[in-house]
Amino acid sequence: FILSHVKQAISNIEPIINEKYVKNNQLWYPSQHIYYIALNNVFSAAFDRVLSYDDPFIKEYTHLAEKALHRAGAMVIVDLIHNFTFKAEWLRKKLLWNMMEECDELLINWMRNNGFTINREENILYRQNPKDAIKANVYVDFLI
Repeated sequence: FILSHVKQAISNIEPIINEKYVKNNQLWYPSQHIYYIALNNVFSAAFDRVLSYDDPFIKEYTHLAEKALHRAGAMVIVDLIHNFTFKAEWLRKKLLWNMMEECDELLINWMRNNGFTINREENILYRQNPKDAIKANVYVDFLI
């Protein structure tokens, strides 16, 4: 299951690697492509979908994840400066909590645009086409 999705993700980025790096004889730094494959592993396990490399969700999620990582690093520095005695939970929540909300909203919008109905207030989640669950029972189907 996962191997087939990894192969599909690799086939999505193979033309880009060939065009950008192989044909131009440039060095290839694979971190962005490996991140794409890893993110697609999560998506395939959760939704049985492999996102294209140029999917807007990939770009937006990557940007938010990097921003959250920088903010978490800032919190570590604040703790170090104050010798771990600075217990400002409000600062942690201000810096990190809204990042989690942004990531949640990004995922919810993706799900709404890809065949799911979601209502967070009423804890409602279901597929708009129930036949999709028959093809592959993945994590989201167990949540439903």
